[in-house]
Order: sequence, then C-alpha cells, then structure tokens
Amino acid sequence: MYVTLEDIKRHLNVDFNDDDTLITSMIDAAEVSIEQSINTPLAGIAVEGVLPKDLIHAIRILTAVFYEYREGFTHGKIMQVPFTLAHLLTPYRKLS
Repeated sequence: MYVTLEDIKRHLNVDFNDDDTLITSMIDAAEVSIEQSINTPLAGIAVEGVLPKDLIHAIRILTAVFYEYREGFTHGKIMQVPFTLAHLLTPYRKLS
C-alpha cells in the first residue's frame, strides 16, 4: 500500500476502528483500479516506494468513493467518478 490506513481515515473523517479491515481492502482495490486505468503498475512509477503526490491523492479520492458508495448504488442522482480523479490519472495513462 502506498497510503496508510491512518491517512485514509483522516481523509474520510473516520475516527473509529470498526471499518479498518474494510477500508484497507478498499485502499488495495483503489490501487489496483488505478493501475488498470493507467495501464501501468504503480511500482513502476514509485521512486523508493513513494508515489507522486497526485497519485497519492487519486488513491485517497477513489478509496473515499468506494467507502461512501460501497453498496454499488445510491438513491438520488447518478454520478460518475469525479473529474478530479480522471484529471490526476491522465498524465500517467499509457496506451497499449
């Protein structure tokens, strides 16, 4: 993992431990999803195990989306993954 559970919990404003396992699995899923989106492993971008700050923020955003909408649907208007996420990932996207 390139972000810590504590970092994500601060981002989510979660101050309890009941969801730690769930959040950790969502961090992993966010990282895999980002790798698939940009067609490159994050390990190939990380320098000494550290990702650029924009990719760290993308992991935070996507983990928050997974946590907030973990049931796969919501009542109300339909939303796409935030534009911010696409904007953060575009420079890293490799065409196959």
